[in-house]
Amino acid sequence: MANDIKNVMASCKECGHRFQLGTTVPVKYQMSYRDKGGRSIFLTYYDCPQCGTTHYVQIDDTHTLELKKETVRMFARLSKKRMDFKAIPKKQNDKFVKTNNKLTVTRQELMKQYDGQIVFDADTGAEVELHFTIV
Repeated sequence: MANDIKNVMASCKECGHRFQLGTTVPVKYQMSYRDKGGRSIFLTYYDCPQCGTTHYVQIDDTHTLELKKETVRMFARLSKKRMDFKAIPKKQNDKFVKTNNKLTVTRQELMKQYDGQIVFDADTGAEVELHFTIV
């Protein structure tokens, strides 16, 4: 499961410009930020090539990153079984679905929690007010 978004069309919420993500407009993955309490969060975003508006599309913390690792491992195991034409036990598939759903719900909760909040770039200390864009 690649981290690279290609051939996804996006539209800027500010200027309305439509553009393709990945090829000409890079997506920045899991960039490190800190909230006012010092908690690490990781943001995925892209910038509009026309007006420069930043579109935050995903947020992670250490818990969601662990959930993501777990789902990627499970996905790889299930995919290998499929490639080998082996049956996938219902229990394994259910666990994958449950963990993947938990990851999605937890990320959505983080988006609600942090939307409109001020966070700080971990490298530069620059202050950013978060507003999430759903692609």
